[in-house]
Amino acid sequence: MGADRHAVRAFYEDFPFPMFDREDDQNDLIALGKTLAAVRSDSVEPRQAFSKPITWLDLGCGTGEILCGIAAGLPEGSRVIGLDFTAASLELASGLARDRGFNNIEFIHGDMNDAEKLLGGTKVDVISANGSLHHTEDPETLFKQTLGLLTWKKSRYVLGLYSALARGPINRINRALMKIIPDPYDNRARLSAFKEIFLYTLQGDPDLEGLKARFGSHEAIPDQWLLDTFCHPLENAYDAADVMRWIKNTRLEFKGWLGMEPVIENARNSATARERIEAMSEDERLRLYDLLDGQRFRFWFLRQKCA
Repeated sequence: MGADRHAVRAFYEDFPFPMFDREDDQNDLIALGKTLAAVRSDSVEPRQAFSKPITWLDLGCGTGEILCGIAAGLPEGSRVIGLDFTAASLELASGLARDRGFNNIEFIHGDMNDAEKLLGGTKVDVISANGSLHHTEDPETLFKQTLGLLTWKKSRYVLGLYSALARGPINRINRALMKIIPDPYDNRARLSAFKEIFLYTLQGDPDLEGLKARFGSHEAIPDQWLLDTFCHPLENAYDAADVMRWIKNTRLEFKGWLGMEPVIENARNSATARERIEAMSEDERLRLYDLLDGQRFRFWFLRQKCA
């Protein structure tokens, strides 16, 4: 594990994320987990995707809200495994699962780089990595490494990553803070610098305003949300063409994004734009979709290639 990855682990030990205290916020993420569990990878429509019990592995499960939703959305008898390398996060996740009555979740403490060893040879039908791979030094290599955990019968992969285009302004702030506070472990100083320099100059920023709307005011935003959004020690972002290259020459194929299809369909059906879009190369189309979509965080649905 590299020095930056050690800093990420220390970060989440001190500031487990998202660590919701409010029931309605927990319910929102649990509902998202149910949606991810029920998405049919051939159509990317939210409906019951599995009729028989399966094994689902969530890499970097954090404080467990989405994982609980996944467990709720799968057929009875399914095995659900949450892996995370911070004990503080797993303590909160196991408490949430216990309080909500999710008895089919097991938690493993360890780094996702060691997932094969930690699972002791267990193969899984689905892997999800939602907001975790981009906190590693080499997400593409780790993604390909984890493919060896799949059963390859009807395998699926749910991949949640930051969009390079939409994440750009936040990354600018993060880079500036790293120059001011270069110590990746000094989260308190980085947070203080953010509040003193950026917090009130970012009025109107969609991420900041979204947090303000969620928590009621700038002053009420929890420190772990400001740190995770604006001051993270290691965060990568990727455009659609980058991720398509990850998938190339693997046994997976791309099936769709969650919530992005309406934008793409409108573009493809546009009488004015359709011919021009069809004439673009694949990379050009993907970059166009990035521009049209604008989501900061995107869910990718992948599945085993059809024979």
